[in-house]
Amino acid sequence: MPPSKTAKDAAVTAPANSVGDVPVSMYRDLYTGMYLIRQCEEQLNSIFAKNLFPGYIHSYLGQEACAVGVCSALRKDDCIVSTHRGRGHYLAKGMALKPMMAEMFGKATGIGGGRGGEMHAADPALGILGGNGIVAAAYRTRPAPPTRRCSTAVTGSAWPFLGMARAIKARFTKP
Repeated sequence: MPPSKTAKDAAVTAPANSVGDVPVSMYRDLYTGMYLIRQCEEQLNSIFAKNLFPGYIHSYLGQEACAVGVCSALRKDDCIVSTHRGRGHYLAKGMALKPMMAEMFGKATGIGGGRGGEMHAADPALGILGGNGIVAAAYRTRPAPPTRRCSTAVTGSAWPFLGMARAIKARFTKP
């Protein structure tokens, strides 16, 4: 009778391209997304501290895993509604960094022509329906069924991001 394998032996013989049923590339993609959001937030906080930002920054530092984890499970045709801390959600859903930053600084090259600013960038083609400056409002202002969605695809579902204020301020009921 052959000796049974120990956990150490199993780890040595496991394929290098996966951890359990999850491919290593997925872990790499999740980490890369979190790293991008963290770098963006740290740079913005630095710019804000030097009074070089035209407004206020609602920092997303420390919340990167939430955006990346949720958005990695969404389909391309799913859409999101964000909070007043939406940059992490936007990047995790696939919004390009340069147009998002241009939007935050009020530039015409921004995703919304510079009119949305820090809280209200949107890209309906990506399923990003924008943020909401009212704390705890995303749940009630989430998009209606996908048939009323702003893009041509009508097969996805809508996902509002909620913060702690929503969990504390109001109960979860049908709108």
